[in-house]
Amino acid sequence: MKISKHMVLGASLLTAVSLAPIATISAHTTTGNELNIEQKVQQLSQKINLTEVQKQQVKDIYAKNADEMRNYYQQITHLKKQLTELTFHTDYSKDKAEDLAEDQADIMEKLIVARAEQRHAVWAVLTPEQKAAMKKMAEDRKANMMDDND
Repeated sequence: MKISKHMVLGASLLTAVSLAPIATISAHTTTGNELNIEQKVQQLSQKINLTEVQKQQVKDIYAKNADEMRNYYQQITHLKKQLTELTFHTDYSKDKAEDLAEDQADIMEKLIVARAEQRHAVWAVLTPEQKAAMKKMAEDRKANMMDDND
């Protein structure tokens, strides 16, 4: 099934809301990746009390995917820059803008899938109690977001 741009963006928003606790530990910065992973694992550990073994497992999961994630984010940044430059260029065309938007949607689709796989790998190392805590945090975050929109 071909995924439409609207589906990608909708899935992105839904994923961000429902899995935000795990999403907060994704490692995607271009510098200080090792430190960033460490900080994010510590944040998660404080929230759900990871064991030392789990901490190492989560670090390994994020380190394994760090280059891939960084590459996706860099591509998206580059495409956004190109679109911005096109917007202010005398050679602007809707076709060029649509091509850049489609390229960005393709990268976003890959990023969303990679992040989902990464989150699933983290989820797999959690205990049932930790999973329940993560679900509660996601529900609380979703409820708070809905309250903010009222």
